[in-house]
Amino acid sequence: MYNLKLQEMFDKQKILQNRNYGVELPAHLPGNLPMQVTGVVAELGEVLAANEAWKDWKKHPRPVDGSHLLDEVADLWHFVINLTLYSGYDALNVDDVNDMFIHGNNLKNDIKHVPIAVHHLIQNVGAVLDTPRLIYIKQVWRSLVDLTISLGYDFDVLYSAFVAKNKINHIRQDNQY
Repeated sequence: MYNLKLQEMFDKQKILQNRNYGVELPAHLPGNLPMQVTGVVAELGEVLAANEAWKDWKKHPRPVDGSHLLDEVADLWHFVINLTLYSGYDALNVDDVNDMFIHGNNLKNDIKHVPIAVHHLIQNVGAVLDTPRLIYIKQVWRSLVDLTISLGYDFDVLYSAFVAKNKINHIRQDNQY
């Protein structure tokens, strides 16, 4: 069931944020939003660098390392979850992610949609930075799900990658990353 897995993802990220910063989330902490927005933008850059197929002017884009791309998408999800949590919202506020995946299936592996999804994600993340209201958070999630689907991933694949990356993030903290 997607909403239980989404809640688990949020719970794992709350634990990591509490471990790193001693903060109990969700909480409306607008001072933390610029760092989360920057993280989203940085991870978007890494996602785009990992899959050059969207560059229609390139005759020979680099082959896509699917494992690396999925890892970068999982990183992006970590920052969007943080953005949601630091805006004062939780998984229950975005529990329609399952429906977003179901209704977005027409975008599956649609690489031409990637630039549109990226643009919408940046635009919506900027709106959250200006005014962290739930309507903007939901638009961020819609854009994130569209991008994820466009890159060819469904929720279950993303969930597994997220959980694996979250474990790595804890190991990194254990080693003073």
